[in-house]
Amino acid sequence: MGFASFGTNGGHNGSSGFDFFLNQPEVLNDFGWRAIHIEAELGKEIISQYYNRSVDRSYYTGCSSGGRQGISTALNFPGDFDGILVGAPGMNWIWTVSSKGLLARRSGWPDIDSPGYVREQQWKAIVEEQIRRFDPLDGVTDGIVDDPTIFNFDPEVLACGADSKIDESLCLNPDQVAAVRSVYQPITDTQGNLVFPSFELGSDTSVFSANQVNGVPHLAYSILRDFYRGAVYNDSSWNDLDFDLSDVETALEINPGRINTFGADMSEYEGRGGKLMVYHGRNDEVRALPL
Repeated sequence: MGFASFGTNGGHNGSSGFDFFLNQPEVLNDFGWRAIHIEAELGKEIISQYYNRSVDRSYYTGCSSGGRQGISTALNFPGDFDGILVGAPGMNWIWTVSSKGLLARRSGWPDIDSPGYVREQQWKAIVEEQIRRFDPLDGVTDGIVDDPTIFNFDPEVLACGADSKIDESLCLNPDQVAAVRSVYQPITDTQGNLVFPSFELGSDTSVFSANQVNGVPHLAYSILRDFYRGAVYNDSSWNDLDFDLSDVETALEINPGRINTFGADMSEYEGRGGKLMVYHGRNDEVRALPL
């Protein structure tokens, strides 16, 4: 049909785990910036030898980490692809991964017995109330808040008392109200600079609120734990229970595998005539929309 397609696992098998990064800097480089370039070069060479002709056009598509890798390839190897289509690119990777641990801490984790800890069941009720309030305002009740950025949500309406909008077993005490309010604020670094957008109203919170197993703190979003163990600290014993902004600053300083490409200059790819198209889901709870 006039085309050939290729894929790559980015240097390792699976989408979870950390051991493949331990003491393997080249695997980390594959994941961070090199794998798609090797795929492009090897793919073109195979085509050249098998069909006895060079390629006319080359295109790439990927989503999430694959989207990030597409952006990285356009930046580092602008001659590899004529067109690149990426979805929900995790190009602000370190903050994207780290934000889940920071949001969990804002909601009281890992001290799950503290007065300010907000349980996962409460988060589900909180999001349901957001959708109930804001979904119909676009004229269609379809379970979707079309543009969460135009609404303000005050968790005080879910505070325990006669006027609470949710069940008594799920209502919020004052500490929990403050915790929920903080979760929907943007993330700033230790100098107070805005570095990551607010978590969006109506989005599933499980990336940070699913954080205990049988009464023991355990963040279900394992990518944070895996990335810091394998890529940042190269230490299988590292534990995310003490995770804070200082860990993020360490990761940013190291930038393992040159993985953060956010804000990079794409003019060289544009200058050679390359076309880059990016799409992003509004309700993507893992990768916030770029600032």
